[in-house]
Amino acid sequence: MDRFVEAVVKEDVPTILTLLSEDAILISDGGGKATAASHPIQTRDRIIRFLLGLTRKTVHSKANSPWSEPHSMVRLVSSFATAL
Repeated sequence: MDRFVEAVVKEDVPTILTLLSEDAILISDGGGKATAASHPIQTRDRIIRFLLGLTRKTVHSKANSPWSEPHSMVRLVSSFATAL
């Protein structure tokens, strides 16, 4: 899990590719507090684009975001892994 989170935050696409299966599906849920993808995201390429886009908008942004909480990315990835 830590390796996946680190790869996403560092935008290390080769590592992410080795950690996700080709037929992965991401199901997101904002819990009523955040915007989420309205439909499941299928294929690892689309999942990677989604996660990197989300990372760019939040982790690398100085704006106040849910990512400012220390374990937010871990919760996202944990929820993501559970969905698989």
